[in-house]
Parts: sequence; C-alpha cells; structure tokens
Amino acid sequence: MKQNTPQHFWYFILLLWASSWVQSLSTTMPTVQPQHYIENKGQWADSIRYKAQYPGASVWITNNAVYFDFVGGTISTGNKILSPSKFRGMKEELTDEMILQKHCVRMDFAGAAITSYIPQQQCVSTYNYVIGNSSSKWITNAASFKSVALETDKGYSVLFTTDNGKPRFDFIVKPNTDVRNISVRYTGATSLEYINSEVLAIKTSCGVIQQGSLKAYQQDGILQTKPVQCSLQINGSTVQFKVGAYNKNQELIIDPTVFATYLGTDGYEEINAVKQMPNNGDVIVVGYTTASTFPKTTGTYTSPVSGNEDVFVAKFDNSFNTLLFATYFGGSGTDKAYDVCLSTDDNKNIIVVGETSSTNFPTTTGFLSQNNLGKTDAFIAKLNNAGTTLLYGTYFGGAEDDRAYGVITDDQNSIYFCGETFSSNMMIKVGSFKTTYSGQGDGFVACIASTNQLAYSTFYGGTGRDRCLDIASSVTAENEAFVTGETKSADLPLAPADWWGNPNCAQTKINGTGATATTDAFIARFNGLGSKLVLGTYFGGNGDETGYTIYVDNGSKPIIGGTTSSSNLNLIRNLPQGKKNGKDGFLCGTDLEGKLFNYTTYFGGDGDDAILDLKFDGTNLIVAGKTTSNNFPVTNDAGQAENKLGGDGFIASIGYSTVFYSSYLGGTGNDELRSVVATNGMVSYVAGVTTSNGLPTPGLPYQQNMNGISDGYVAKYTYSSFKVNTPVATDKPCAGTPINILWDVSNFASTDSYTIEVSPDNGATWQVVKNNVVAKNYNWIIPNTQTGSTNYRVRVTHNATGFAILNPAPFTIRKAATITSQSSDTTLCQNTLMRLVVSVDGSDVKYQWTKNNSNIDGATNAIYSVSQVDNSTAGTYAVKITAGCTTGLASGNMVVTVNPAPQFITNLKDVTAFEGTKAEFTVQTNATAIDYKWQVKKGAAWVNITNAPNSTTYTINTTQKFDEGKYRVIIANNCGIDTSDESTLSVTTSSVPDYSSNADWIVYPNPTQSQIQVCNKTNMTENIKNLEVCNIQGVVIPSTQSTISPDCISITPLEATTGLYFVRFQMGTSWYRYQVVLVK
Repeated sequence: MKQNTPQHFWYFILLLWASSWVQSLSTTMPTVQPQHYIENKGQWADSIRYKAQYPGASVWITNNAVYFDFVGGTISTGNKILSPSKFRGMKEELTDEMILQKHCVRMDFAGAAITSYIPQQQCVSTYNYVIGNSSSKWITNAASFKSVALETDKGYSVLFTTDNGKPRFDFIVKPNTDVRNISVRYTGATSLEYINSEVLAIKTSCGVIQQGSLKAYQQDGILQTKPVQCSLQINGSTVQFKVGAYNKNQELIIDPTVFATYLGTDGYEEINAVKQMPNNGDVIVVGYTTASTFPKTTGTYTSPVSGNEDVFVAKFDNSFNTLLFATYFGGSGTDKAYDVCLSTDDNKNIIVVGETSSTNFPTTTGFLSQNNLGKTDAFIAKLNNAGTTLLYGTYFGGAEDDRAYGVITDDQNSIYFCGETFSSNMMIKVGSFKTTYSGQGDGFVACIASTNQLAYSTFYGGTGRDRCLDIASSVTAENEAFVTGETKSADLPLAPADWWGNPNCAQTKINGTGATATTDAFIARFNGLGSKLVLGTYFGGNGDETGYTIYVDNGSKPIIGGTTSSSNLNLIRNLPQGKKNGKDGFLCGTDLEGKLFNYTTYFGGDGDDAILDLKFDGTNLIVAGKTTSNNFPVTNDAGQAENKLGGDGFIASIGYSTVFYSSYLGGTGNDELRSVVATNGMVSYVAGVTTSNGLPTPGLPYQQNMNGISDGYVAKYTYSSFKVNTPVATDKPCAGTPINILWDVSNFASTDSYTIEVSPDNGATWQVVKNNVVAKNYNWIIPNTQTGSTNYRVRVTHNATGFAILNPAPFTIRKAATITSQSSDTTLCQNTLMRLVVSVDGSDVKYQWTKNNSNIDGATNAIYSVSQVDNSTAGTYAVKITAGCTTGLASGNMVVTVNPAPQFITNLKDVTAFEGTKAEFTVQTNATAIDYKWQVKKGAAWVNITNAPNSTTYTINTTQKFDEGKYRVIIANNCGIDTSDESTLSVTTSSVPDYSSNADWIVYPNPTQSQIQVCNKTNMTENIKNLEVCNIQGVVIPSTQSTISPDCISITPLEATTGLYFVRFQMGTSWYRYQVVLVK
C-alpha cells in the first residue's frame, strides 16, 4: 500500500435524542446551538403543545402548564439482563439492568390562563415520527423553534428559550399590568427555598435544582437597559415577584429565570453507522434512542433505562452546523438500528436494518411480512432521502429472536443483509445455500431484489452458535456477498474444498485445534444467487475472536477486522507489533480463493482493543474502534496521544507494513468508534457512542453537549493539521482598517483554495468575506459598514474537504461611531423632566454633554436629564462623542426653552363707573402664548363671558346697572393655569354732573410728575367732596390725599402712566373738573 503521511484534525457533533440534562462538555468552543422546541403535530398527546430536551431534563409545554421532567441518574437493580448487540461478543451479552431516578415538577401560573402559544425563530431542522403500523398516524415535517412565548390573560407573557444549553423562561410584563398578577405555582417539588431572595432552589428526589440570580429591567429605547429592583417571595408552593419603582407605562422584563444547576443523564442513545451522500456531502447517521414519554405523575418516580427504544435516522449538512432532519420510527417495543446504506440510483434512498420486538412496527403492504413472527425480529426499512416517507418496511424472522446487523446494495438496488437468528422457521428461500437451522443460533445472509421480492435467504452456521455481523461486496465480484462474524461451531461450512471434498481454506479448524471452548472469527463469500458458498474460513487462535467488520478490495480479496484474545495468531505482516495483554484488535485478509491468509496483524495495547469498522481510502486502510489501553500504538502526530480515562475510540490509517497515523479519540468516559466513511486520503467520517465529557467539538457544530447515559456522536476527521492562528481575542480592529487572517495547514496541496467567513454573533450567523483564497493568509480590509461587536469569529474552510476551523477565540471589531439620532429642540415647562438622548452606532463610545459650549460635570452617558427644570436650565445643549475608532464627533445643537407657569404681575381691582360710561378690567401676566377666559358672577356661579376678547383687557363700553357683579379672568398655557383676583364692578346711576369753572380754584403743577395740589383762594377746601383723579375714560385712578394748608389739598395718583387725566371734585351740588397732564 502507498504511504500517506497524515496529520490530525477532528470535528465532532454530539446528538441528543432523548430527554436528558447533564453537565456541559469542557470544550474550546462555546455552546451556540440551542435546544429546539418541537411542535406537536400529533406525535404526542393532544394536550402537549411543544417539547424541548436538555441535559438532565425534558420540558413539556402543555395547554395549561409546563412540566420539567428531571433525571437524577441511574440505579442498578442488581439483576443481569441479556443484551445482544452487533458490537458485543457472545461472551459480553450479559449486562447490568439499570433504572432511572426521575422527578417531575409541574409549573403553572396560578390565577392566569394561557391564551396563546407563539413560536419564535423557526429552525431549519424538522422532525418525523413514523411510529406504529398505522400510516395515518405518522407525522412528518414537525417544525422546531428556538423559543416559544406563552401569552396569559393577566397582562404578561412567559418566553421559554435556551441560555447556554439550559432551559430559561422570562416574564414580560405589559404596560400598566400589576406585577402581583404573576404567581408561579410548582407542584411535585419536595420544597421551595430561596437564596438571598434572588435564587430559587427547587428540591427534588434527584437533587436541588437552582434557578439563576434574578433581575428585572426596562428598555430605555436606545439598546440600553434600566435595572429594576426585584426579589422573590415564596408562599408554600407559589412564587411571586416583588419589584421596586419602575415606569408602569413601559414593558417590564423579569429575567433571567435560568436553571443554573442540572442533574443526571437520561437514557441510551447510540449511533451505529454513518454514510455520506455522494451528491452533496450530507451525512446520514442511524442508531437508536430511549423513547422519551410524557411523565404520568408529578413528584418522584423511576423508569427503565432500556426496553422502549426507537430507531432514528438523521441527516446533517457537511459542516455539521445544521441538523436537516431527524426521523424516529418504531413501535411499542424495543427497536434498534445497526447499519445503513444508500440506494445506488439518483434517489439515494436510505436503507436501514436492525431489530424490533414491537408488534406494531411500521411496515408497508406488499412486502415480506407485516407481522412480527416471534419475540424479536429483524427489520428492513427504506426511507426517502428527506426522511419523510417510509417506502419499504418489513419484518424478517421466525418464531424466536432474529436480528439484522449489516446491509449493502448493488448497482441494481438489490438489498443484501446479514444477521443472526434463533428461529428454525426463519424466512429461508428454497434453493439457497443452507435451508436448515443448526440448533443454537445461526447467522443468516439474505437478498431482497429490486422488485422487493426475496431473492435468496440462507442460514450460515454449524451446531454451535454463529453470528453474521457485517456484510460487504466487491465491484469485480458481481452480486457476491462477503460476511464476517463469530462462531462457536466446529462444523461451520467451509470452502473451497480439495479434490477429495475436504476443506481447503486458510484455516480449517476452529481455534486451529477444533476445540469449541472459545469463539473464532470467520470469513464467508456467497455467489450472486446465494446458492453456493464460494469461500468460508475460520480465523482464530487459542483465545476468542470476533469479526466485526469486512472490506473487499477491487480484486475481490476480503479483509476483516475485529478483536482477539489469542496469543498464537499466525501473523503475516510487517507492522511493528506483536501480541499485547488483554484483547487486541486484529486485521486479517485472504487471497482471492480464501486458501491462504495474506495479511494478519494485531493492533492494540495492554488493555482491551477492538477494530469495529474498516474502509479503504484509495491508499490505506482506515480503521476505527475502541480501546482501554494506555499504551495503544499512536503515532507521533496523533491528535490525541493519551487515553483520557475509561475507554477511548481510536482511528488509524494503516498500510501493509506501516501505521501511518493512529490516534485516540475520546473523553473522560467510555467511547467507541463503530463506523467509518473514508472519502479520500485526507478525510474520514467516524461515528459511535460516548459517555464522555470533554470531546473536542471545533467549528461550532450542531450540538456540543453530552446529554445522556450514552450519546451518539459523529466526527469528520482529517489527517492533516489545520489551525487558524489569527485573529486572537485581544484584537480590536476598527471598521475600515485591515486585519490579517492567518492559518496553518499540513498535507493540503499548495494549490488548494479556502473560503473565509466572519460571524458577528459567535457563530450564529455567517457572511462570506472571500472565496477561493489560494494561500495561508488573507488580509481582510474590514468594510466601513461592518457591524461593531465583541463576538466576532473567523471561519476558514478548506474547500476540497469541507473542513472548517475557527480562530482561537471571539475578537472585537470596533465601528467608527456615527450618530443615528438625537433629541430635537424642545420647549419645557418649569418643574418638569428634561431628557435629552443621543443614539450612537459604534464601539467603545464615550459621551460628554455641553451646555452653551461648556462641559456639564458628570454628564457622560447617552442620556442627559434634569428632573425639574427652571429658568436656569434653558440653553443650547450638545454632546461630544469619542470612541475607539472616532474623534471629533459632536451632535447638533439641542435648544431647550423653559416656560414658566402663567402668573399675574398686575391683578384686577374693583371698578366704579357711571352708568353709560366705560368700565375696563386690565391685568398684566408673566408669559406669552396665554389663553384668557373672562368670567362674571352675578349670582352663585361664575359664567364665561362669551364675547370677551382673548386678551389682557376686558371693556364694557356702556355700563348699565345690570353689569354690576364680580369679574375675574383665568389664564392658561401648556405649563399651567392661574385665576385672577375678583374685581367688583359698581355702577353709579346718578346723572353725570355738569362741570363748572371757578377762577378761585387753582390746580397745579400742570404738567406734573406725581403730586397734584388743589387750592382755593377763599379757604374753602374743607368743603371739597369726592376729590379724585380719573383717566379720559372716566376710570378712577387709585390715589392718596393729604391736606397741605387750609386752602390746599394734594392728591397723588398711584397707578398712573404718562397721559391726560382729570382732577375732579364736588362742592355742594357743583362739580368741578380740571385737565392735568401727568408725565412719568
């Protein structure tokens, strides 16, 4: 075989299939793919709306409550159960019976009804449920969502989502809703407690589940939040929230209610086979999962670990970022899938084989059998490429236990499969090689033609127990089936024979001696009709051997892999390894006729090792399996050089005489690689099962968390090293500047091209930066329009293999700050709130507010506010912006005008007027834009004067006696309202006097500035009555009087301005009036 110098890289994805909730993997990448909320389209009871699965818990959203089904771990019953499997030898089938410790807590919203369920952010992944044998009940294309909002009739909603791989629910309180309406009731919990009034502790039989620290906030409109004080109040089984002061006109969010601790694991999930779609590189995996069912009770309970498994088929995109679909099928019993192949036509239908104990397994009419013929039957199922349609489904077996372990197709789309049977009445086709059952369990090989008819079916075995575990074919040996497995039969059918009819194969006796105390592997080859054994040989020594996998090269020469405890194998190899302790993996090949072994070798260390699958990449054998050895033969460039604890998987590239590459692949638990796809000399896909935390999961795959007692996992593996060196976490480039993206590779061609992508949200979304880069670095000029974020990742994809690698950690791209909005000019009233806001798009933004071009101390946020403005607040405001990538940026001016509430400067006075003359009411105020409402009260109530002007003065041009009463004016603007003093109007009904002149009277000075003296030459001033000053309208001006001398009196008007006035008085029956000019 040609030498290939491989390096390492792996790309993992863990699969969650059943309800489970366990600790996260310790990986270099954050969890970014959330658990999905799957809609109920009829696959569950009608009362269920959505379901999500988490490590250690299932979340069921129903019509009137939410159920959290927690898992605390497994408990051994002390019993042993028989658990046959393709990946266990005959002597490993007894296992411990386990049960799950579980606890269900029901959460509802006391006093509130759920009025609607609103799914949000639909995912690409869809789910199909082909459960039971009634096709009308099969469900296809059930959608999945990232979150679901539950609306209630009490003014709040509850948003269920995922936070870092754990369940989370937030309460969104609508405006003007009383927070006391929220009352969360927990049923089934042992007790509820709180820690520091912020952390809710739910005690269960599985342990204490803590919900994360509580907080509440409101949005302030510019992507910032305003915290609101919040604490828990527990009353028995009910929890309420106590919040501090907040704006009840805005939405309040109580967040987060995150499960900060989690418990055990849930069920078994295994991936047993992997295939790649040849047309687009999508990856198909099959296996089985413990079926998750809705809890029948609240509180503590137990459930079996095994006994209710369903088959699953899943398809992922080539990058493992997206689960395209998952299809579950099975019945009411145990259903397990062991192998998968693809039809060779353009449809690329998915063919699955395995075992079922269900009496209602989904079948289709017109095929071999729609009925379970015994205890456990083999099954063959064909799904369309989308996983939505069961094209073919049949039982295959007899009255006892039957299992199908391997399957292939030929270019005519005939299906070849193999397995084991304990049924003497197995579906055996007349004319096949061996039609009689030998007694203790036989292997079988069968073929279903493209017409869906049974072409042949044959037993293969002797009087001991025999199992056919894998099947293969050769492109040059048309329609011939090659199988391997394990046998305890001393009389296993062998071929070829010599002239005398004696076996003439590579090994003619079990264990080389004929003793049946141990098991041997075997190789068998059947002609295209299934009527003749062309090749049959034992392979084994003084210990036990199991042949798990078989590959046939282009020359129709088979090679098998498996495990051996024999120390005396006949080694025909140049690999630098002999027998180690424990069980070793082995490889064994024969010549074309099977007469000679042409390649045999051990492969392992001092622990137990097994090769579970092997393929050929065009140059070397690619083998995968399991090991517990601490000294497993890894190469110097291994991606994982040490066993991390328990058992690890391994992958290796092996030539005839050299191990070119070998590496552990595992974590802290037990790991097995059960299936491998070798696509070319650089890339392989491996799949298997793990109980580990800490498996490497670069590239942000679909699921990074180990979620069950055992989980399936699938990996894309290359023997070339591939590492993105920059950008690193400390990089903080600005938009508009360059950053160098640098990566290292080995064993990729220098002419290979790469695709560069960036993600602003830690891998949730991606955008292509550059295609077809033929280099190991790229100088990216970051666009000026690039969004600023602290969670940027770079992904470099090797186009030839599809491998995608991320830069070491999230880094920051800072955007040049731009002002996207700011407050407008505003007019405010005194004693009201001023709130000026500027919204800036940019990174590391800092603010400095100014007033009238001077900095305001402490005003360094995006919002500047004054709780109660006054006249001193008025001015011109602006904000200066500095940022990591910006200097000299400033907002526009924001002019603030402060208006006072209306007040009177000059108020109303009483008015006396002669009937028929003018009466005038006048005020002065402190503000403009005031409305004036003049009123009169002539009885008990004030009445608006409809013809009064909207001004400071109200005039009655011709007063009448009926105008007498009280007058006032109400002034108002948008800042307030005020009411004047009351003014009493008195109307004098006496006739207007005739004014006389008398030379004896002197009024001076005239003009005057204030005081006016009235003097009489005859000393008659003591007889003066009604001395007053009035304006030309006859309105009396308030004045003060004093006697200067017996012949002079002074009068001083108090509220007069420059103008023409009259001094008038009465003596006896005569009135005297003198014109005076007042100059102020």
